[in-house]
Amino acid sequence: MPQLVRDVMSRKVIYVTPAATIRTAMELIRSHQLEALPVMSGGRLVGVVDALDLYRFNGEFPVTEAIRADRTEIVVSPEATVVDGATAMLRHGLRQIPVVRNGELVGLLSDRDLASSWGAVPDERTGLPWQDEMRRWAARQLAAGREITVIFIDIDEFGALNKRHGHVYGDRILQLVAQACRHVVDHERDFLCRYGGDEFAIASCRSTESAYALAQQIRRAIASLQLDGRDANVSAAVGIAGGQRHVPRPGAHPSATLDDLITLASQASTRAKRSAEGIVVHLPERSEIAAPRGPAADAATAAEPPVRLVVDSYSVDRRDREVAVTVAIRARDVTHKATSLRGLDEIDLALATATADCIASFAPAHLQLRVDAIRRLAYGEHRVVMVVVTWRDPEGEEQQLVGAGLEREDAHRGVINAVLDATNRRLGYWATLRPTVPARRRRVRQRA
Repeated sequence: MPQLVRDVMSRKVIYVTPAATIRTAMELIRSHQLEALPVMSGGRLVGVVDALDLYRFNGEFPVTEAIRADRTEIVVSPEATVVDGATAMLRHGLRQIPVVRNGELVGLLSDRDLASSWGAVPDERTGLPWQDEMRRWAARQLAAGREITVIFIDIDEFGALNKRHGHVYGDRILQLVAQACRHVVDHERDFLCRYGGDEFAIASCRSTESAYALAQQIRRAIASLQLDGRDANVSAAVGIAGGQRHVPRPGAHPSATLDDLITLASQASTRAKRSAEGIVVHLPERSEIAAPRGPAADAATAAEPPVRLVVDSYSVDRRDREVAVTVAIRARDVTHKATSLRGLDEIDLALATATADCIASFAPAHLQLRVDAIRRLAYGEHRVVMVVVTWRDPEGEEQQLVGAGLEREDAHRGVINAVLDATNRRLGYWATLRPTVPARRRRVRQRA
């Protein structure tokens, strides 16, 4: 049976009434990082205002002035299939679409809702969920303050087995391994998934010692597998990481901690292939996933305010056929620089890209920023620079951030301030301060 929009839509809807002002709508969009905002009257949808369009209007005008006629009729029924909803969003270039029943707004369908629903489709071969579901489960545990251990399982010599017996035989081995793992995990505190290829992973609320005992059970279960009445002669290497602290490291997003654990567990499983026991536990010495230093030290660190980035300086160097823009961003006593080279007619893009690249150097390596749009608009007596930047998190989910900056006497500074305005609130505790590390040359893409 196809999945319906009502099964995946967001039922919590942020909206404004026709009596609200443009300024109120702008504040809601910026504080909740929305792309668009429904306008409702008496429980019925009047229209939708777009984040990009609001900057064209005086802030004291009623929000109805910004309703786009071409978007008023673009809605989807809660009884429609998810595929129909996705098709409508794609056809009209939307990241979210109102869900309406008999003229009443009952929810919103976003691209993130679609990603979650499609990520929940289990693996056809094994019946296990994919890694996206495990990541979401583990991120919830970390956010709740529970310790997390990742157990990474890699079948030995699976490529050779596939070549020797064929892919159908290999698929049957994957099914047997999945069943063996499913029988020994505790579904109350373990989340088992197929990670990809011949790899499986378990996110668990166990301690390292308990995870090690589970890894031994898994290896014994796999070693005893039989296929067509004969020993399958299959073994697996297991890597373990985590279980060392009861909360994520201070200043880290749960997904960042999980990414670290998966990487470490995967590396440990590779080393386990060369070990006699077939199990390797990663034991950090001075890593960011080290054991707690004590309640007082953690409390002091956690109490630090979020990092806020400010412009330190910038320079624009026009050459024969290109312009080189260098932007320096400061956070407390740490300053990073980044440079972008563009054509002479792309100064705004160079400013925005250099700023985004510099901001990215303060964030963990797995976060990505992308400059999507830059516009200069009239706003009363002032000129406003408006930018849209996409923030991509470790789970692959994207969120559009909208920022604005007044040109005042400096048109270039307006672009830099707009990018900072878009990202500062979202960056917050993600930022990491490394005084001795120069800005990474992370490539920031610009969507055509």
